[in-house]
Amino acid sequence: MKSSNDNRESIVCLVVDGHVHFCCHNLLSGINSNLRFPLIKSGEHGNELDFEEVERILEINRVASNIVDITFLRQNAQCREYEIRYNKHELNNFGEYVIRQLCRN
Repeated sequence: MKSSNDNRESIVCLVVDGHVHFCCHNLLSGINSNLRFPLIKSGEHGNELDFEEVERILEINRVASNIVDITFLRQNAQCREYEIRYNKHELNNFGEYVIRQLCRN
């Protein structure tokens, strides 16, 4: 989801059993929407979200350059849901990046 700032976006994720699943994202959700990333610091019940771990996942996959905010949305017996606001990675849209680089020269 895009915000008023073109470089800032948000994504919703679910944390369950020591894993995080990103909802409705072409890369991070997986082909069948079944991709989960393991979390080292998921808390006693396996449903806590660590800021640095999630930021690292988004950075490694070139989705975000950094996370701005994590907001807890809701919880049920099995999982917690969070909204993550982040600044897009410069290489997120490679076409935009190439055009910007060419225009600089």
